[in-house]
Amino acid sequence: MIQWELDFERCLRSKGIDCRNCVWSCPTNVLGIKANKVTFGKEEDCILCTSCVGNCLVDDSVVKVWDDENPLLTKPPSILKKLAEFK
Repeated sequence: MIQWELDFERCLRSKGIDCRNCVWSCPTNVLGIKANKVTFGKEEDCILCTSCVGNCLVDDSVVKVWDDENPLLTKPPSILKKLAEFK
């Protein structure tokens, strides 16, 4: 089951900045804005690309998305980049 979490206290939207980077980066439009907060739509539409994680202007720990059944598929892009450099 896909899980999604946003640390709103650290999100730029909580500071009055109209940031939508995570929303705009989502290729399946799962993310949206409602009542000034980022929302997660249908779980089955998320493809676990982690684009929302990697495009956050704060850092890659504000938005979290993972699959309870296969956690290896949902590493943040910064970790994937480091693993690729390790080869």
